[in-house]
Amino acid sequence: MGQLREIETVDGKSIIERLVGMDSAKMTLTYNMLSGIPAKPYEGILQVSSAEGGCIFSWTVNYRPSGQAELIVHLIINTLIERSLKALQDRFGILK
Repeated sequence: MGQLREIETVDGKSIIERLVGMDSAKMTLTYNMLSGIPAKPYEGILQVSSAEGGCIFSWTVNYRPSGQAELIVHLIINTLIERSLKALQDRFGILK
């Protein structure tokens, strides 16, 4: 574990995440945000589960705003998730 991932945002900023857990049986990845979003702590959990004709992708983020208003941090995180889901859709097909 401990792999780092750097994400470049649309406005040229950088977000750094660290993979902290992977559970093959539950099909989950857990990561912590190290920098780039004004939230501490910040933990994301991605989970894939089987469904008829495909799979269900679930993304949960637990965070506490740090240095910014909660609404602004919420908008930043929602935008990041929406763009990431769009990238998955572009790569793998239709998401419902």
